[in-house]
Amino acid sequence: MATNEKESSSVLRRSTRQRRTRYSTACGESPCSDPPAKRPSPDKKLSAASCEDGGCSSLTISDLPEELLLLVCSYCNEQDLCRLAQVSRQFYKISADESIWKKLFMSVFGLTEGFDHDSPSGNDVTWSHHHHHHHYQHQDQSGTPPPDEGEASGGVVASSVAVAEQSSAFSVFDVRIDYKAEFKKMHTSVHVYPEMVAILKESPAFDCPRKYFCHVSDAVAACPMGPTSDGDVAAKPALVIVHTGVYYEHVVVDRPVAIVGSGSVTLSSSSGRIFEFRSSAKNSVLSRLTIKGGLPLNSVESTPYYCIDVPAGCNPIIQDCFITSECYGGACIYVHGPNANPTVRRCEIADSESVGIFVDSEAHGLYCNNDISNNKLAGVWIKNLAMPIFRNNSLHRGRDVGFFIFDRGQGLLEGNTVSENRIAGIEVKNAANPIVLKNNICNGRTGGVYIHDGGRGQFLDNHIYGNQYAGVWITSDSNPTLKGNKIFNGKQGGVYIFSNGRGLLESNDIYGNTLAGVQIRSGSDPLVRRNRIHNGCHGGIYVHDGGLGIIEENEIHSNTLAGVWVTTGSSPVLRRNRIHSGRQVGVYFYDKGGGVLEDNEIYNHRYSGVQIRSQSNPLLRNNKIWGGSNGGILIYNEGLGVIEDNEVFENALAGVWIKKESNPTLRRNKIHHGYECGICVFESGLGVIEDNDIFCNATTGVLINSGSKPTVKGNRVYSCGTSGIEVTNEASGLIEGNSVFDNQYEGISLASGVEPYLKHNRVFGNHNVLNKTLAAGMCLFGVTGDRSFSIHDFYRCKTCQTGESNAVCYSCIRHCHEGHEFEFVRRDRFYCDCGAGILASPCQLIGQSSGVHEGEAIREDASPATEEEEDEDSGGGGIGEDVEEGDHE
Repeated sequence: MATNEKESSSVLRRSTRQRRTRYSTACGESPCSDPPAKRPSPDKKLSAASCEDGGCSSLTISDLPEELLLLVCSYCNEQDLCRLAQVSRQFYKISADESIWKKLFMSVFGLTEGFDHDSPSGNDVTWSHHHHHHHYQHQDQSGTPPPDEGEASGGVVASSVAVAEQSSAFSVFDVRIDYKAEFKKMHTSVHVYPEMVAILKESPAFDCPRKYFCHVSDAVAACPMGPTSDGDVAAKPALVIVHTGVYYEHVVVDRPVAIVGSGSVTLSSSSGRIFEFRSSAKNSVLSRLTIKGGLPLNSVESTPYYCIDVPAGCNPIIQDCFITSECYGGACIYVHGPNANPTVRRCEIADSESVGIFVDSEAHGLYCNNDISNNKLAGVWIKNLAMPIFRNNSLHRGRDVGFFIFDRGQGLLEGNTVSENRIAGIEVKNAANPIVLKNNICNGRTGGVYIHDGGRGQFLDNHIYGNQYAGVWITSDSNPTLKGNKIFNGKQGGVYIFSNGRGLLESNDIYGNTLAGVQIRSGSDPLVRRNRIHNGCHGGIYVHDGGLGIIEENEIHSNTLAGVWVTTGSSPVLRRNRIHSGRQVGVYFYDKGGGVLEDNEIYNHRYSGVQIRSQSNPLLRNNKIWGGSNGGILIYNEGLGVIEDNEVFENALAGVWIKKESNPTLRRNKIHHGYECGICVFESGLGVIEDNDIFCNATTGVLINSGSKPTVKGNRVYSCGTSGIEVTNEASGLIEGNSVFDNQYEGISLASGVEPYLKHNRVFGNHNVLNKTLAAGMCLFGVTGDRSFSIHDFYRCKTCQTGESNAVCYSCIRHCHEGHEFEFVRRDRFYCDCGAGILASPCQLIGQSSGVHEGEAIREDASPATEEEEDEDSGGGGIGEDVEEGDHE
């Protein structure tokens, strides 16, 4: 037994005769053939004459326990096992036991793990355990799951890739190894095994087949060549096993070989290049290797060096490797030329002083489940009509860009996680046109996606979030397509289009960004369609500095500032959008902003639906504007604009405000059911108001106030809660050809001192409630209350010493202040302070105090106060307005 144990522990130093027998056996037919059928069994009887107790007669070997037979067989070499298998079916079964062949396999070949050379692809090498380098997990640090995987992508992936991708990145493979079959395959393989070479040199007379080498290049040269022409069927690659060690060499792979590391295997080279493939090396494989490009002596930073060079016509599989380079130029993997089509999977490409993977000059290839990190230049370069497929990779913590696609580069990027890179996660320029599908592009230290200098591309169903600057930049004549993306939680804006950028933004979900969801400036002209732009910490869309664009069919809501800003000479077209529920204004034109706003629904904003100021001159047409908490449309500070064929209704204050020398044109609008007046022109407002329908507003249809001079022409003003048209406080203007009817008070009511030009108006069917109230001897406060301010005569009681701001109606002067000294003040907008219970003596016609405080009966005007914030270079300033309800004069 001691002799057997010594033989088992030193398998590699067996006798020359044993080695020769083993090699000849394993390289021939199967190590064990099937057991013979009905073969006469040899005599298995064992003598028992030596039994001391005499109680045992005779035993056969078949009576021994199977455990003992396995123990005996475990000391046999492969030739002995094959011979033993031919004895009987029992010995065939025992000699084929997996534990025996596993022990023999690992001891003879110095391997600690098995592998299956016949993978489903036919040319793959799949190890039974995971390569130790990888630490990648396919989930970014924020915890957001990656986009959905597994959808079809045009049939561009070979069947071998589909099989390989069924396993998640860098997981443990559950592969059952047939060690008996693998022993034969390994015996026909070539080994880079310096230890074995040293052992063989100890027996110079031993005639051993040349299977063991000290260098990888020598081992490759010993393998058979592949097909001699393109029409020949590609040979299955010869297997080269590289055993543990560090190898300094430059390997030219010019024939079909599978170079596989066993244990800790590092290949390096001071020339910077380690593997160079030739087109004759069809279906070659690199697996389980550490490949490290050394820094050449006297190297120049601009000189490119490549650890792995895959030129035209080569299709190697590179898997489960760790690849890095100390060279300042070049790349860890360089794929170039037509029909260069490698498969690179489950590799870690990291800590390089150059590019991770460079795909160039019409090359292709599939790159999946790799971890690419901390490279000095881009993680991946794609250039010159190259069309690779990158799927389910992680590109992170790069010292430059994640993906850099330029000079007409193309390809498909799908399901990757691109995060924490110093510059953009993906950069596209110079007519590059990739497809970027279902990636996570996040937490970049600059931006998410940067498209410039004529870049294109289709960006579909990506998650772009948490980047320090804009989620997407589009600039300098670039014209990409962004569809179905989620762009959110950026530290600045969502999408930033500038310097003549273009592109299609369609069906994206843009939300929660610190600045504007979409920013368009400096001549840019994108199409922004059917997006959801909402819940931004700033505004929705910001168009400035001459920006253009078509903005249509978007849902823009719940943003902190304006839903849409248009400023500084910009002229976009906004149509068929729903802009609602903003915390300030819906659409804000300022500083000479222009453009077209048509067929939109603008509603439920905290301030007005639309604001126009400072010489802005947009066209508003066929919009519905309602539910504004501070009015429908506010035009002020010399604002202009043509406002036609809109429906403005159910706003809390005026439907349209015109103030401070603004001069818009309002025509053919319907302005109705406002909670106060329809149109209010004040503080020297101007404008042309023609051919509108102004009806069913709670107070005045058209109020002209405080020195304003509009033209009010050809309108229909009816069914309003007070007068149809009121002119007060030194206002004037042209009032011509209007039909004013069915209003509760007078049709046209003029205050003292106003001199408008009235011409050809039809005033009929108004209810004159105030005159009827006075004729009945009733206080006007009973009609107007403290929220409606009617134009009528008001008086001051000197006996009661009423103040300058107090007003008393004619009925109260006659009844409540009978016998007092009083004076006529003027005809103007007021409610009666006597009826309101403000004066010292109680009103005899009302009898109840309304709780209105003294001094509130007469006010300067009914105006929205604006609250303007300083503009910000990055996104413009906020706009606000706040008005107290019930302002009157």
